[in-house]
Amino acid sequence: MKIIFALVLLSLIAIPTVSAIPIADKTGLKFSFPATIDGDYFVVEGTTNFDVKHMDYDAEKREITFKIQSSLDYNLVEMIIPNNLLKGDNLTFMITSIPTSITQAAESSSITSPVIPKIIHSDPKNTFVTLEFNGIGTHYLTVSESVSYTHLTLPTN
Repeated sequence: MKIIFALVLLSLIAIPTVSAIPIADKTGLKFSFPATIDGDYFVVEGTTNFDVKHMDYDAEKREITFKIQSSLDYNLVEMIIPNNLLKGDNLTFMITSIPTSITQAAESSSITSPVIPKIIHSDPKNTFVTLEFNGIGTHYLTVSESVSYTHLTLPTN
């Protein structure tokens, strides 16, 4: 009886420790945030390999901002944005990274740069987006309808 009790006690201690090991850098964490425009309720949702702390939606600017906390250098997000919040044809994605060390903070207060989506697809109701960006620490991902960079066009033959 003592042996069975010892094995059960040992498994209670050992199993949670083993389960805490991350499977991979691309382990999916789901998020879902509500937004309201003109009395209608919509949900922005997605899957990431980082923690999305919260989402702010500015109806006047037609802009969504996500506060992100990442412990990985390679960050990946797949999200669904309802077209009634933002129109999918001309979306701009900007990432603002907050310095994580005193040396970085002395060099600049924050760094903002565009993020080019790997995949962007729109249907009549939603826009599906896959984005990648680098950096450990706190980031702000802003998605807006205005375009702040030049689109590249391929030459025709």
